[in-house]
Amino acid sequence: MKMIGVEQVLPYRGKLGLRTLVAKRDAEVAAAASDSVRLATIREVKSTYYDLAFADQAIAIAERSHAVLNDIVTVARGRYSAGRGTQAEVLRANLEATRLNESVNALREERAGALATLNALLDRPSETPFQSPAIGERIAGAAVSRSLNNIRFISQALGASAADSPLPPLAELQEIAVRSSPVLRASAAMIDAKTAEVELARKESLPDIALSLQYGQRSGSTTTSHGSSMPRADMISAVVSIPIPLQKGRKQDAIVSATNSELQALQSERAALTNSVRAQVARLYADIEHNRTQLALYVKAILPQGRATLTSATGNYQSGNGDLIPVLSAQETIFDYETGYYRSLTDFAKKIAELEALVGKEVLP
Repeated sequence: MKMIGVEQVLPYRGKLGLRTLVAKRDAEVAAAASDSVRLATIREVKSTYYDLAFADQAIAIAERSHAVLNDIVTVARGRYSAGRGTQAEVLRANLEATRLNESVNALREERAGALATLNALLDRPSETPFQSPAIGERIAGAAVSRSLNNIRFISQALGASAADSPLPPLAELQEIAVRSSPVLRASAAMIDAKTAEVELARKESLPDIALSLQYGQRSGSTTTSHGSSMPRADMISAVVSIPIPLQKGRKQDAIVSATNSELQALQSERAALTNSVRAQVARLYADIEHNRTQLALYVKAILPQGRATLTSATGNYQSGNGDLIPVLSAQETIFDYETGYYRSLTDFAKKIAELEALVGKEVLP
């Protein structure tokens, strides 16, 4: 006899829905992981772009400082020729100009590295240029106001922080991060999937029903009661089968226990991840506010005072009433201040990018 048949297993009530739920949650885990990678890549692109912008700003500051030092060298030579200066002053001024040239070379190497990294992230040739990279006005304005009158501190006490933060309150930002963070979304989906797996494991001992329909084509013949021969009739059969779970106590209960342990581990991991995300948000929040305070101090006091000191020292030296050392010291200081300002601004922008990757959305208005 030749047989052909079809069979359909009907899962016990609730099993199919649980399996569907597990598949959906697994898809959500994959989507959250994809979002996490995407946000991390965006953060890295932004961070490298800001490094490139900082290098350009620092090079421009160094070039301006070098021009000032060249003027100082010219004045030193004139004083030496007139007998009012020493050769040591000329040599010292030349040395400072040479040292600044070395700094520019290092900055250009730093820029080349940032450019290569950024192009690699964007899947472009390493030498592809970027025209005038700069920190956007929205971020720069959130970091520090352009107007001195709008820069305020929360108090007059020593070490007071800058007022008027553009960020939401820390507690609110932490709650946004807990809701939106791709890492925590993936964790929540994994817990939901594992919860469904636990329930499914409990139901696995409940029997599924298998329905089958078979057709049998029989060959040969059979003899009737009258002694005549006739072909064998084909057969159609329907079968309903229900498996008997003989190993439930030894096997199925162990699977339920193991799956439940995995669920508890995921729940503990989520609690730890939640605390970690809150801590990271708090750390980034503090770093961003520290950068804002640094920038406010630079704009409000440090840069104006440094520039005034350099102008005074340079004027005294050019008039013949001052020494070279205060001029060079003031020039070095203002170079450090100006590069420090842009370094703080760059750090602010990078921390914002890191916070947005952690939270999963923009945090500035």
